[in-house]
Order: sequence, then C-alpha cells, then structure tokens
Amino acid sequence: MSRARQVLGLFLVTLFGVYGCTQGQIGGREKSALEAKIQRLEEEVRSAHTAQQQLRQKLLAAEERQVQLQKQLEQWQAQAAAEREALRAELKVRTAERDALAAHYDKFRKDLRDLLQQAEATLPGISPAVAPPPSAVSARSATEPLP
Repeated sequence: MSRARQVLGLFLVTLFGVYGCTQGQIGGREKSALEAKIQRLEEEVRSAHTAQQQLRQKLLAAEERQVQLQKQLEQWQAQAAAEREALRAELKVRTAERDALAAHYDKFRKDLRDLLQQAEATLPGISPAVAPPPSAVSARSATEPLP
C-alpha cells in the first residue's frame, strides 16, 4: 500500500501544482489587466492635471486682462468727467457771452429808436404828436430811403 499511497500522494501534489499554476496564470492576467487599468487611470490623472494647469493659466490671464480693462475704464471715466466739466464751463462762458451780446443789441436798438425819434421830432413839417411809432419808422426806413 505504501506504493499506492506514494502514487496517490504524487498525483495529488501534481494536481495541486497544476491547479496552482493555472490560478497563477489567471491571477497574472487579472494582475496585468489591473496594471493596465492603473496605467490608464494614471494617464488620465496626468492629463487632467495638465488641463487644470492650463485652465489656471488662462484664468490668471483673464483676471489680469480684467484688471487692465478696469483701470482703462476708470481712466476713461475720469477723462470723460474732466471733459464734461470743461464743456460745462465753456457753455457757461458762451451763455454769458450770448446774454451780454443780446443785452448790448437790445440797448443798441433802444438807442437807435431814441435817435430816430429825436431826428423825426426835429424835422420840419412833422409834428411830434402825429409821428408814427418807432416800429413803423424802422420798418418803413428799412424798405424806403429817407428823403
């Protein structure tokens, strides 16, 4: 029996050895599949990190551009305010000039009417009580020459 036991023991050892080798190969395939998956995930992480860095750089550039544009806007607003104040001051000056010229023109017309009334009053043959109003005289004098 000892021979049969030896053969049976050898058979069992061989059977377990073959079984273990097949399990090792299946485990090796699973291991290589897991390693491939790990490599793929590591590559995805690297590419995501690279994309993140690029987006951060773009964000920083956009923020810098925004700051520049904000400064430029503030400068333009300051210039516009200064120009607006200058235009207001110029408008006041022009309005004062216009008002002064209008007052001067009104005084000139009044003086001219007074002179016309004095001249008509001194003319012989026209009585001052019958003299036409100054507006009629100025309208007539503009269309007809004086005698």
